[in-house]
Amino acid sequence: MKLPVVLAVLLGTLVVACSSATHTPNIDATIEARVGQILTKIPTETPIPTFTPVPTAPPSTSEEGLAPNFSFNLYQGEDILGPETKQLSQLRGTPVVLNFWARLCPPCWTEMPELQEFSKEFQDQIILLGIDIGQFTGLGPPRDASKLLDSMGITYPAGFTDDGDVVEKYKVLAMPTTVFIDGQGRIFQKWTGALDRGTVTRLAKAMLDQDVD
Repeated sequence: MKLPVVLAVLLGTLVVACSSATHTPNIDATIEARVGQILTKIPTETPIPTFTPVPTAPPSTSEEGLAPNFSFNLYQGEDILGPETKQLSQLRGTPVVLNFWARLCPPCWTEMPELQEFSKEFQDQIILLGIDIGQFTGLGPPRDASKLLDSMGITYPAGFTDDGDVVEKYKVLAMPTTVFIDGQGRIFQKWTGALDRGTVTRLAKAMLDQDVD
């Protein structure tokens, strides 16, 4: 085979190989995750903790035997809690379901509609408060969290805290984590993992029954 013919064959091979090469995805490629009625974009490199939903040991209480206090700012819910509510301790006297969540936490999205329905049913007996701690868990800063709540139709009180100690105080080992606090401000139960409506209702009723007793 003559040299020009060899060169022509090699060149043709390169053209075919280049035209059929698979495009390498960009590192910032996103995946689509459907949660309820919305479609949300999540960076594929975001680490998502895995866990089995189980009731876990209650966090350490404060010196007074009460759930650790912390300050927060509300994304929404001032009409329920009042514009002056900035501390967890201000809610004492009413049972609280304290839900730690984050914007880039798919299991958190899964339980939000369940918590929304629970909140509607128990709004006269229990305060449901969602606190975004994504900035401390690598699951997103507060910047766009309120948009997620709006897109999912979530209306119960939710906000964020700048107190990074809450992760240690409440022993948040995975997301989401929910803490049931009775009317006296004491921790009744802690749940690690996504909650369904049946489970959150069962635990809330047990907490209410305890307050009655």
